[in-house]
Amino acid sequence: MRIAGTFLGRLYDAIRKEPFRRKIVIAPSYMEGQSWLMRICRAFGPVMNVEVHTVQCQGLV
Repeated sequence: MRIAGTFLGRLYDAIRKEPFRRKIVIAPSYMEGQSWLMRICRAFGPVMNVEVHTVQCQGLV
């Protein structure tokens, strides 16, 4: 699987720049964000201190 130069490759590069700092990946859904991290780990190796969060929209009143 070749993902270097793609979105996931760039995300991996950003995560690895500061391995000991806490990082938050904002994804459309929790499952999609976890999928991104699993694909990165399979292709490049483990990453540290990364959490997946989603955007929560408030309903209009």
